[in-house]
Amino acid sequence: MKKSSILIVEDEIIIAKDIAAILEHYGYSVAGIVASGEEALGKAGDLHPDLILMDIKLQGEMDGIRTSKEIRQRFNIPVVFLTAYAEENTLRNIKTSGAYGYILKPFNENELRGTIEVAIHKHGMERKIEASEEKYRTLTENISLGIYRTTPGPSGKFVEVNPALIEILGYKDKDDLFSMKVSDMYLKPGDRQRLNRKLHKYGSVKNEELVLKKKNGDQILVAV
Repeated sequence: MKKSSILIVEDEIIIAKDIAAILEHYGYSVAGIVASGEEALGKAGDLHPDLILMDIKLQGEMDGIRTSKEIRQRFNIPVVFLTAYAEENTLRNIKTSGAYGYILKPFNENELRGTIEVAIHKHGMERKIEASEEKYRTLTENISLGIYRTTPGPSGKFVEVNPALIEILGYKDKDDLFSMKVSDMYLKPGDRQRLNRKLHKYGSVKNEELVLKKKNGDQILVAV
């Protein structure tokens, strides 16, 4: 199994080396040790480690909070803070930085290991979800079947439509559909309520034939 690689961003070299020794003891690979936010950005881009352990007080012009935000935005690498500062303002800044957690110095080795494992696992799950969502977006954008999502209720509003549905119904773009009620596309308004009742009762609707109205008023027979 591939070792998880961790970049250490710490301006006190003795502390950094101690952290590196602990990480290697627990089977992690230390990608490097740097002392400033500027160096961290460079190493993150070159090495793309699985996680970055970072102090908040660093050498250079960038502190850990700003560096974490930049790393999250540019490289989507999870960051865990190691800090000796626990005041309210610092904790608030940590929450807004996009970090995956923080550990107060002096730290417990088991706490360090547990926080790292949770952060790496959480980031891995997020990447799987993002990949799944991207696959779904690609599918809905390119498939020739009309796909849409709406708010509930007798009328409802469109919140998601794909290009095929826009073309099938003869509209110019998705904003045309977003500005109307879903019930407006049914020839018989009661069909919307009927479909909603079936969805609530059975959880899905299969092979349901409906007559919809195109933008120009023409009728179109569809299977839902």
